[in-house]
Amino acid sequence: MATLYVQEQGVTVRKRDEQVLITCEGKILQEIPLNKIDQVVLMGRGVQMSTALLVELTGRGIPVMLTNQRGSRHYATLVAIPSRKGHVCDGVRFYAEATRLASGALWPLCQASGCELY
Repeated sequence: MATLYVQEQGVTVRKRDEQVLITCEGKILQEIPLNKIDQVVLMGRGVQMSTALLVELTGRGIPVMLTNQRGSRHYATLVAIPSRKGHVCDGVRFYAEATRLASGALWPLCQASGCELY
């Protein structure tokens, strides 16, 4: 398994069947089998990813990291939050426990959903 780094500005990363396609202006630059990837790093604001691929990757437990073009600044890591019943409370509880953020920004979401952090 490998980390896929995408640094070239102006490219789009998308899914076709079981392949990750990196394209620029409609031309396929590279094809990578999904089962060969264990992490994706998108470097720079000029790299685009399709929602279909994002959903597929997170559904497989493959994190997607967003950084600046040099990789020196980390903006976010996108991962799926497990949920037993697809209810936001389960995801909020998991996230709060996993990151030890039992207060602040999570609390209004939890209150609006009628669940408790524990």
